[in-house]
Amino acid sequence: MSGSASLDVSTTHRTLNRFVRIGVMISVGSVGLLGALGFGYAFVELDARSHRNAALSRLDLVYGFEAATPRSRSHRRVIETARATMPSDATYRVVVGPAWKPLWEVDWQGAVGRDVEVDFLRYFLLPRRESESGRWVFCLACERRLLGTSFRSLASSRDGFAFGRVTG
Repeated sequence: MSGSASLDVSTTHRTLNRFVRIGVMISVGSVGLLGALGFGYAFVELDARSHRNAALSRLDLVYGFEAATPRSRSHRRVIETARATMPSDATYRVVVGPAWKPLWEVDWQGAVGRDVEVDFLRYFLLPRRESESGRWVFCLACERRLLGTSFRSLASSRDGFAFGRVTG
């Protein structure tokens, strides 16, 4: 009797062991198949992204293409003129007029109403520094007459985003 009970336990143990092995093989095979399919999809996706990035202009790469609007594209031209014209040790100021409508407004850490353009200029134009007395001026729908008669506009967009210099 004890021999047949031992045989049943041994047979049951072998059968259970086979099911576990089959389950592990199915799991590993499924994961391998899904991994291979995912790997192929990743190559297709990365290939499409690389072609899209290769088609972008230098300005799209610098400023970002997804967020580009016709209005922001005209701002790019003004900013590029400023970057090409201002010496790297120059100081500039940003004058924001009451009619200025920012592209985006942010509310980060209490900076309610700060517009993205002003912050973008601050970091994009480094090592140039913002200063209240800067001779280079970004005018965001400001009244240019307040800058004086010696203000010379070097680039501007239709919505009042302008760059120039106060001479004299």
